[in-house]
Parts: sequence; C-alpha cells; structure tokens
Amino acid sequence: MIRKSKSGVCIWSSSKEYKYYFFNWTIGVFYASVNSSFFYLKTTISFKSFAKESLYLNWCVPFVLSMFVCLYVGAQNSFFEEVARQSGLSHNHSWDDLIPSVDKRVTAALAVGDYNLDGLVDVYFETGQSSTNRLYQNIGNGQFIDQTVEAGLEMYDFAGGGCLFVDINDDQYPDLILGGLSGFETKVFLNNKDGTFADWTYESGLNCIVNVYSITAGDYDLNGTIDLFLTHWNTNEYETHLWKNNGIGKFVAADEEAGLYNPYPAYSDFSFVANFCDINNDFYPEILVVGDFGTSHVWLNQRDGSFRLDTENTFSDENGMGAAIADFDSDGDPDWFVSSIYDYDGVTEGNWGSSGNRMYENVGNGQFEEVSEPLNLRNGSWGWGSSFADIDLNGVLDIVHTNGWPRGADQFYYDSTRLFLAMENGTYSDFADRLGLVDTLQGRGVSTWDYDNDGDIDILVSNYELTLRKI
Repeated sequence: MIRKSKSGVCIWSSSKEYKYYFFNWTIGVFYASVNSSFFYLKTTISFKSFAKESLYLNWCVPFVLSMFVCLYVGAQNSFFEEVARQSGLSHNHSWDDLIPSVDKRVTAALAVGDYNLDGLVDVYFETGQSSTNRLYQNIGNGQFIDQTVEAGLEMYDFAGGGCLFVDINDDQYPDLILGGLSGFETKVFLNNKDGTFADWTYESGLNCIVNVYSITAGDYDLNGTIDLFLTHWNTNEYETHLWKNNGIGKFVAADEEAGLYNPYPAYSDFSFVANFCDINNDFYPEILVVGDFGTSHVWLNQRDGSFRLDTENTFSDENGMGAAIADFDSDGDPDWFVSSIYDYDGVTEGNWGSSGNRMYENVGNGQFEEVSEPLNLRNGSWGWGSSFADIDLNGVLDIVHTNGWPRGADQFYYDSTRLFLAMENGTYSDFADRLGLVDTLQGRGVSTWDYDNDGDIDILVSNYELTLRKI
C-alpha cells in the first residue's frame, strides 16, 4: 500500500533546464505481517526554459508557471515511491526462533547481479530460516519474477549470512556464494549459463562452517583470478578469511600464507564487512575491514602475495557495521565511509559506542583523515549497509545507509534510512524524510542502481524481520 501526500517541494537545477523534483512528505510503506524488501523509485520531470526574447518572458512567466505546475504535479508524485510489492518482490524475512539470537539479528543480506547476462540486474535475498531464499529475475519494465525453483536454488532449512554474485571460474557468468550461519556451511553454486545453477560447494573448497556475514571479491595477487575475503563476526576463528582462487573456482585458505592474523587478540573476531581496494595507487588492492567494538583495520598489500597491518592510520569508529568506498571529494583517491552507532542522548544502554559514522578521507598515498564531524555525517543512528550514489544526478556522490536494532534501546527500533545529499558547501544533509524515503523497519542490506533503466538511481533495502505495524 502506498500512501501519498498533497504537499510537495519543487527544486530546479539550472537557468537553461529546470528539473522539478516532486516528493511527498509522508511514507510509502506497504503493510505486512513481517518485513519484506523495500524498493524506492525516484521520479523526475524536466521542463525547458523559454527562449531569451525578453527578461519578463525569460524569468517571470516560467517562474509563475513553474509554481502552478509544482502545486499540481507535486500533489500527484513523490521523489521516492515504495514499489517492492508491485515490482514482484514479495517475500518475507523471518526466523523460526521466538527471540532470534544476536548472530541472526544482524542478518538480511542481498546480492545483485545479472546472472543470465540479459543486461538487467537481478536480485538474490537471504530470507532467514522460515522460507527458502529467493532469486528474482529482472524482466524489464520495473518488474521481477521469482525464479528460485526454476534456477535450482530452492533451499529450506538453511541459515544464511552474507551472499554475493561473482564469476569464480572465468566464464563471464556470475556464480552465487551464500555464507552459512548457525552451524550451516557456506554454499557455492556455479552458473550453468542456461538460467540454472549447480551446487559446487564441495568442489569449491569453501565448505566452511564458521559464520559468514559478508563476502567480498577481488584479485589481490593480480594473477587474473577472483579471490575472496569472508567476515566472521563474533567468532574466535582467524584462519578462514582470505581464500585464494586457483583459477577454476576452487579455493584454498590463504590467511597464514598472506600473513593475516587477528590484530586485536584481546577480542574475538568482530569483522562485519570488508572491501578490496587499492588505496595507495600501486595497482594492488588492499583489504579494508570494518569491525565491531573498535576493531576496524586495513591490510596493506605487499605485492608478493602477502599483507601487513596498517599501523600508520588510526580508525576511530566504535562499532563499524557497514562500508562504502568511493572518491567522494573527486581528488583521485578512494575514500572510506563506515556506518556505526550514534546514540543521540550520549547515554548508551548497552555495550556500544555513541559517536556515530566515520568518513575516512584519503588525502593521498593511503593516508586517511577522519572528517565525518565537519561533513555532518555522524548521526546515522544504528547504521548498517551503506552505498555511495549520485542520487540527485548533480555529478557529486551522495550516501545512503540503512539502520535499526530491535532490542536493548527503543530509540533504534524505528530508525529511518539515511539519505545524505552532498551540499554545495561541501557538507552533507539528511534528506530522506523530505524526499519520501521513510523506511523505519529494521534495515540491514542496501543496494543502489537503476533497476528500471529510466536513467536515475533507485534504492533497494533488505530488512530484518518485523511484526505488523502502521506508520
């Protein structure tokens, strides 16, 4: 169900072409007994200015007409519209447990990729344990169809953490990796190139039973094959993170060979999400690891198959949960955004920090400066999945991140997804509510891309289970 408001706001972008962004101030949320994924569709309408025959016609008439147009169309349209159900994304996320354990409360992963190479991005969801995970094929025109059974991916009684589409055997078709949870082993499925998948778990060597919360891919040794890094929040393992690909989709654990170890021996392994990224312009990707309880760190690639711990930079995020990497300041170096926990009253009701998100600006050669406070990025509440994207199509990257936590403090239960738009003065401002992007469910994963190929950026959020409530 979509609820629309009669109030709206009009913004124009230039004197030559006015772009009117119409958005309502209420929420576009469908009601369900447990949560599902939310798709937000941005709508844009453009108008050309009048020819420059006279000052009056050039300025007064377009201005007056634009006000009437805004009043009329603004009542009918929203900048973001929630369209998950009508797009065909109809599953629910839930666990069998009455009160799911902490390792399950951090879940609800999604993966995006064009698994059938038809030019349209498809979506895979981890749905908990009460129903099978779901594969949705994008068939165009903003519509998805459930292809889980047809693709051979129907699985009941599987508890999943992170998931990833990635081509592990160099045949151009993305394969699928599912991180296991709560005693279930990680699963690997090879793409048969006909719309179906085959179980490759045993052959892959990735039949690891340690909890896997996220999976990232990259060629760390530049040998032309895709390697993997897995994160294992709240475990005592540190031998099964880096996996080296032998070229045909078979992996061997490479932590010891690469010199990786637990850099915080007083703690368990609290890694949540990692990224391969060359931060010092030597072509070899480093490993940037976001960790809970102040354990975020970076492994510097030594260009010989090994890594060393970065001890020059200081990473101050107290509870790193999600990450996004991009050159937000357009200086040629990748920067690192980390979502964390912001406790607005400064009083923590549990064992978490309160200072919020971090933006580590790369000032050159892999040297980072923390700039979240002057950029106005700290307050993301209980942050999770994050993404850079140019939401307003002005050539500058914005930041989307989802959030929420169901227990311990009421203030995080109704967290609203954040949409930090880049301002002209170099700072950011949260426009989520004002643009109709009001998702106060328990968000975990997020992805940004143009799902309907209409030229603008849409946002996909996967949510952890919730009971029925009205907004």
